[in-house]
Amino acid sequence: MLMLNISSISGKFGGYLSLVNLTRYTRMFGSTQLLSLWPSLSCSPILRRFTYSPLVLGMFERHHHLFGLADAKSKRQPFYQLVPSLGSFLPDVFGQSLLKPQNLSVAPPLSTVPLGHLSAIYPHSPASPQTTDTIPGLLVLHIRRGDFAQHCINLVEWGAEFNAFNSFEDIRQRDRFDVAATGGTSPPGEEPAPPEGELEFAARVDEMSKEEKERSKKAYKESLESYASAKRDYDKRKAKYEAAKINYLKRCYPDIDQIVKHVREIRNTVSAEEFPSKSRSTAPLTHIYVMTNGKPPFLAKLRAAFKSDAIIPNDLNLPPWESIYTSRDLELGWEEGYVAQALDMYIAQRADVFVGNGFSSLTSNIVMLRMANGVESVKTRL
Repeated sequence: MLMLNISSISGKFGGYLSLVNLTRYTRMFGSTQLLSLWPSLSCSPILRRFTYSPLVLGMFERHHHLFGLADAKSKRQPFYQLVPSLGSFLPDVFGQSLLKPQNLSVAPPLSTVPLGHLSAIYPHSPASPQTTDTIPGLLVLHIRRGDFAQHCINLVEWGAEFNAFNSFEDIRQRDRFDVAATGGTSPPGEEPAPPEGELEFAARVDEMSKEEKERSKKAYKESLESYASAKRDYDKRKAKYEAAKINYLKRCYPDIDQIVKHVREIRNTVSAEEFPSKSRSTAPLTHIYVMTNGKPPFLAKLRAAFKSDAIIPNDLNLPPWESIYTSRDLELGWEEGYVAQALDMYIAQRADVFVGNGFSSLTSNIVMLRMANGVESVKTRL
């Protein structure tokens, strides 16, 4: 997708060109401007004929027990026995046969069905949405870590809005982010240095003449007044910047408590709301999958927090979470790690409820696919 690739441009060039690219990226993808493309894009072959590769579908089929779906009982066959169609051209490209891999450090992935049949088993095309696309009871969260620790702070100064298709009107009404209140706030800069203290000043002018003392006292008084004014301005800028940073980090880089609270509120809302469509399941959310680049210690704490929060009595008598898995729980083969994010996208597209990061282009692509697939906006959250 264009929005996934264009963001990498600004980091490859220095100086003025980098600044121009960054400004253009922020204005287009960090705003609502891209929504003007939606009427034509939603009807285009790009979305109407969009599909996932057999590799991605095979990854899903092999891990579907992580998402609250019944595990397959049939005997699994090696991956290379299920892709005879690849044998005709891959040896010519790589100079070796992949049908009987030798000396693999990681075992090839396994599948229970021929990959050529997976598209029929897992329908997902927005051109013909079906109720079986949705995985009932599955809540998928997109939790960004890593480089977002600094990126989310940069957004404060840029005054960025939600990314691209995260800005659909019905989504903004439900999960509004008020960029006008704090966006475009620059860091406060260096704190003004205070003048010398009164005791130091008195000791310095003690040996001066009367006229020199008077001039020094006048200058010292002016420096105190100037410092007091500069300090007040600095404190105001700092307070505004810190408030803006808190506003952005809550939505872009939330801590564990904020994540758990937001999930609890969304779970309650989804369970209590009556939907006009009878084709959708309104069963309580019972499974969590976290698509993330977070490190295992952070995810262990997040998992424990979800479990603890779910046992707290609630008015809707919602049950504890039956399962909580993350991207780190996927067992990927030698060729699958390169498309792991595509699997996350597919899981999120089919989720009963998806909670994304409004400032992420990956979330934006998922929102776009769910919107094209007719998923109710109440089940796509930020």
